[in-house]
Amino acid sequence: YQINDRLSLQLNIPYIYRAYQRLVGGVNEKNSLSGLGDVSLHINYVAVRVERDQWGFSWSVTGGVKFPTGSPSFLDEVADPSFPGSDIGGHDLALGSGSYDGDVGTGFNAHWNRLFFSGDYDYAIRSTGHVGYRYANEMSWSAGPGYRLLQNSAYTLSLQFLVTGEYKGLDTLNGVPDSDTGITQVNVGPKLTLALAQGIVASLGVEVPVIQHDTGLQAVSDYRLKAGVMMRF
Repeated sequence: YQINDRLSLQLNIPYIYRAYQRLVGGVNEKNSLSGLGDVSLHINYVAVRVERDQWGFSWSVTGGVKFPTGSPSFLDEVADPSFPGSDIGGHDLALGSGSYDGDVGTGFNAHWNRLFFSGDYDYAIRSTGHVGYRYANEMSWSAGPGYRLLQNSAYTLSLQFLVTGEYKGLDTLNGVPDSDTGITQVNVGPKLTLALAQGIVASLGVEVPVIQHDTGLQAVSDYRLKAGVMMRF
């Protein structure tokens, strides 16, 4: 909801679907799960905005809170010492954390004629949730140059080359670190965005990891496809 030209609110309501296959106690388990994830509420403030004939710049700051609306039941596996170990653990499959968490971030966008450069930074602050499990704080960022390939009164088509990164430490169970939960990763790839005059924005991006350091035997991505549609009304 756009309160004014600088201040806006955003409510994120994720619905998650996960398909997985894992070996548990010598048995091959192939299954899927779906459901509501953790809902979050964010506030965004445009602190600086400068617009001239051929160039412009904006800088914004964000803050938010995440609510424990998603089911954290898979975390029971992590807390149960009798449960057989698996490469795909309960912390990978849980739809929610069972905790109230915070989030702060910032972003900028600069453009000159059809050229632009944008970036953002986000830091998630986690607290202890279900069965004493605490997901580690997580940092993510992205930045890169772009060009408006087509631009007229009806639509704008842009292509951007992005470098994205993330860092996450070790999760803990009742204060004891979980050794296979940390990661440092840097990705590169293109992102195509189509913005229509009616207030609809669609995007499609590809991310391929060029740096990937994990802390144990764990699930990591070979590549990522990201697609989204946003409507303003």
